[in-house]
Amino acid sequence: MAEQSAVARDDFDAALIPGFRAATRAEYGALDAAWNESSSRVLGPDGQFRDGVARTRDCPLCGGPSSQARLRFAKLGMRILSCANCGMTYSRETLRPDLDRELYLSSASQDAYRVLKRNESYAALERLKCRYLVQQLGRFRAPPGRLLDIGPGAGRLLQAALEAGWNAAGIEASPDFAAVCRSAGLQVMNGFFPECPGLEQKYDALTLLDVLEHVENPQALLASVRAKLFQGGVAMVQVPNIDSLLVRAEGAANTNFCHGHWNHFNAGTLSRMAAQAGFSILHVETVISELDRIQALDPAAVADSIRAVTAAPPPAAGINAQWLHANRMGYKVVGFFGRLESDA
Repeated sequence: MAEQSAVARDDFDAALIPGFRAATRAEYGALDAAWNESSSRVLGPDGQFRDGVARTRDCPLCGGPSSQARLRFAKLGMRILSCANCGMTYSRETLRPDLDRELYLSSASQDAYRVLKRNESYAALERLKCRYLVQQLGRFRAPPGRLLDIGPGAGRLLQAALEAGWNAAGIEASPDFAAVCRSAGLQVMNGFFPECPGLEQKYDALTLLDVLEHVENPQALLASVRAKLFQGGVAMVQVPNIDSLLVRAEGAANTNFCHGHWNHFNAGTLSRMAAQAGFSILHVETVISELDRIQALDPAAVADSIRAVTAAPPPAAGINAQWLHANRMGYKVVGFFGRLESDA
C-alpha cells in the first residue's frame, strides 16, 4: 500500500479554498430550504410543535432540571437552554422518536443532503477531511484492526480508513446512503446503532461524525459505543461546536439550531460527557474555521462573541484560522476518547 502524504487542518477548510462557496451555493441553498420544509410538517401556525409530536427533557449531560436552565432563545418550537448546573446547551424539546427517525429515512432534507454530498467540490474537501481524521486517529490507535463508522453517509471516512489499513465497516440509518456506500464496494449495514443486527463483535475503533447531536440521550449512545470497543480501543467523535465563533456571532440565525440537532456541545461538555460514559480524554481539537463567513458579520457581534468564550478582547492582530483553533472556536469539535479500563 502506497503511503499517502499527510493532510493538514487547513487543507480542507472551506473558508481557505478559493471558489468553494460559489461551487456549492446552490446545493447549500436547497438544503436550507429542505430543512425548512421538513420542519414545517411538525409545526403549527403559531410556530410551536403540534400536539403530540414532541416531548420534553432535562439536561442530557447532568440531568439538571430544564425548569432551572437559562433560556438562550426559542426557534422552530424548540427552547434552546443552557443548564444551570453544567453549562450544557440543549433543546428542551425533541421530536417523538418515530418522527425523529423519519428525518433520516425519508425527508426532503435527507434528499437535499444526498445532492450536496454528490457535489464534487464538497466531496473533494470531505475526502481530505476524512483522511485527516483517520490520520489523527492513528496517533491514538493505529491500524490494523476493526473500525466501525456510525453514520457513514457517502462512505468517505470508510474509504480513508480502508486506505490507511483498517478493516472498516459502517452502519447507516438511511437506506439510500447505505446503497451509495455498497455501490462503492464498502461494507455497510442499514439500521440504527446499537440495535442493528450483526453488531455482535467488538471493534478497535468506533467513529461518529455529526451523530451525537442528533440523539435524545447522547450519554446512552456513548455508553453503547464504549461497550462495543475492545480494551484499548478509541472512539472518535465529531460534533458541531456551540462555541464556534460563527455560531456564537450568528446566534439563533445559525442553521445548526434545527430539528434533529438536539444537543449543542463545546469542547468541554463533549469531554465531560465522554468521561461520564467511561472514556479517558486523549485529545480534543476543532476543525473548519468558517473564517470568511465570520468576516462578513457585524464586527461588534464578533467581538462580543470572542469575549463571551475567551473572557478576553479580540486579538489586536485580528483573527485567523490558527487563532480560532487555538481557542477551540472552530466550527466542529473532534474528540478522541479511549476505552482504557476493563469492565468490572
